[in-house]
Amino acid sequence: MVEEFYYTNFNEQARNAPPAEQCDTYTEQARKLQDELLESFDEAQKAIYMKYDALLNDLANMTNRENFVAGFRFGARFALDTFA
Repeated sequence: MVEEFYYTNFNEQARNAPPAEQCDTYTEQARKLQDELLESFDEAQKAIYMKYDALLNDLANMTNRENFVAGFRFGARFALDTFA
């Protein structure tokens, strides 16, 4: 695996997360739009939207866990191959 890693065109900069300021800006914009949307809903629509939002959050959490596990496994394999 170390040899594959060494010879692969691996660009770490391409994998970095966006700057925190950009994430904060997007989060704030999303929160404002969500507030506007919820204000325009009646109670039944709000209930449906809140269920939808909860499902999206659950999906995002599952995806984040899967990505963490995949990254951890990659790191563990890399460490084992390096020191073996």
